[in-house]
Amino acid sequence: MVSEAIDLLTRTAGMSYRRMIFALIFSTLLSLYIYVVYRTISKDSFYSKSFNITLSVITILTTAIVVAMQANLVVSLGMVGALSIVRFRTALKDPMDLAFVFWAITTGIVTGTEIYGLAILTAIIVTIAIFALDRVNLKEAPRLLVVNGESVEYENELNTLLEKHKIYYKVKSRNINRNRLDLIYEIQTDEGMALIKEISALNAVMSANILDHDGSLRY
Repeated sequence: MVSEAIDLLTRTAGMSYRRMIFALIFSTLLSLYIYVVYRTISKDSFYSKSFNITLSVITILTTAIVVAMQANLVVSLGMVGALSIVRFRTALKDPMDLAFVFWAITTGIVTGTEIYGLAILTAIIVTIAIFALDRVNLKEAPRLLVVNGESVEYENELNTLLEKHKIYYKVKSRNINRNRLDLIYEIQTDEGMALIKEISALNAVMSANILDHDGSLRY
């Protein structure tokens, strides 16, 4: 009875080494695809090569884990126990990175179970969704107007100028230091250099800068 139980636990499944190798190779190819997609989508923002490499490694390792769990019941039980105590405490700076982590894990699981068609279909749909939604711009991103003045009297004149150009604006910060007034506006405009020149021509304005804002939008 005991020997039969041990034999049952240590018996490997019918998955041949050829199928295991093919699953790992297929997973590697998809991990390279994820690598390229992440590199492309991150070209306009902060890009971490080490994180991108980690995505590829996660895909391959997840495939290996799933293959091992299918091959042996003891390994399967051991993996469940080991993975249940794993805690990842590294904070992701970009929410998009979380989507890529789940994509890498999903690809590894699906490939490890040999559902290659689903892995390819998922890759196609996710890629289309990422690039399509990345190009959707429902509202013009606001810009920051930073103005430094040597007097506290120029704010009304500056507001009048913005209203003249029909520019939406909102004062985000006022900093008064003795007779100096520094203002930060949130504005929505396509005017750049021309607006800066007009603002710089105002009395008491020492400098003016427009900064593009690529963060979250409030509706």
